[in-house]
Amino acid sequence: IILKMFVQAKKKYITQIIANEKTVYDVPEIKITGLETRKSDLPKFCKDGLLEMFDSMLKEDLPNEDKMLEIVRKYQKIHKNAPIEDIAIPKGVKDYKKYSIDFSNGMQYLPSTPIHNRASINHNYMVQKYKLPLREIDDGAKIKYVFLKENNEIHQNVIAFDDQWPEKFSTKFTIDRNTLFEKSFMEIAQRIFDVLGFRKISLRESKLGSFIKKEE
Repeated sequence: IILKMFVQAKKKYITQIIANEKTVYDVPEIKITGLETRKSDLPKFCKDGLLEMFDSMLKEDLPNEDKMLEIVRKYQKIHKNAPIEDIAIPKGVKDYKKYSIDFSNGMQYLPSTPIHNRASINHNYMVQKYKLPLREIDDGAKIKYVFLKENNEIHQNVIAFDDQWPEKFSTKFTIDRNTLFEKSFMEIAQRIFDVLGFRKISLRESKLGSFIKKEE
């Protein structure tokens, strides 16, 4: 039994259900079909935040833009200081050998190299250059990757790692947390806002909004 339903596009929707076949729920549950929160390459941190936003959207009689926006802003603040391993994008590596390059010829990537393969190549380059005691990434590996500020020695905007963020990388790279949050959270949230007819998401709270909260 469906209580509420939100449709983003064909085969992409969220339902709030109170019963499913012979099971009746004491508290309505959310079922998601086709949206990014079902994908394995979305960080759990982002899934948790987006699910909280979906729950808020369906909890009210009508979706409350301000409450949904408050959740986005809350997770953006947490994201700023969250452990790298929690916010990095997970991915399974395939076709690494197809796109791998000879480092002696410089960092010349093959055309249309997928971003996670490019991130993996950058990881392996650093491992070889600094003789790091880390396993090189290859086909079949489960990795995580992050966006970087490009003012680094390899002039690249992404790098992968195996499980734990290497200490050496912290001395060589600055993570671009804004882009990471934009790609793995904001873009998904904005598509929901667009379908609902809401405004473009702003992560800056107005001074008036802050004043009202303090008065409350």
